[in-house]
Amino acid sequence: MSKIIIITGASSGIGFELAKNMYNLDYTIIFACRNKEKTLAKINSICDNHNRLIFMELDLNNLESINNFVNMIVKKYSLIDLIVNNAGMPATKRLTDLKINNKVIQINQSFMVNFLGHYILYNKLKLKTKINKIVNISSVMHWYNNSNFNKIFTRENNYNLSKLAMIYFTNKINTETNIKAYSINPG
Repeated sequence: MSKIIIITGASSGIGFELAKNMYNLDYTIIFACRNKEKTLAKINSICDNHNRLIFMELDLNNLESINNFVNMIVKKYSLIDLIVNNAGMPATKRLTDLKINNKVIQINQSFMVNFLGHYILYNKLKLKTKINKIVNISSVMHWYNNSNFNKIFTRENNYNLSKLAMIYFTNKINTETNIKAYSINPG
């Protein structure tokens, strides 16, 4: 059986290029993406017989979608060889409503998709599966946080904070678990 890799945001950019290359190395790739039609078209562009290229819907801006994705994964797999937390979005002013303990809080969407959604996904998966490695996509933009944090909730700074959080998240995994975690700046 080939190794199982989950790539969030595998329908375009870095995620898609990585999926193509990993497929050529005989891995099974879970395309964890929002748009089924777009993703299936990308899968079909890689090969005609794509039994090792699997679409599973995942919207990191939606807790219900994250929970559904985790439930689908744990029904099929007890071991995940690699998770690539790649999905992301640019800086935005849009907010996401999250209901936590019967209270609704608002989170900036770029922070939710770029960091918090991946963090929640990881924590839910690690309770129910074995994970060997994680790669977190960050950015050089993590350097551009406001040092006094007086502009912490600006549109741009939420993006920068999400990339800094991915680096801290990687460090936390490495110090607190046996999972090998890496953060990269693709630029």
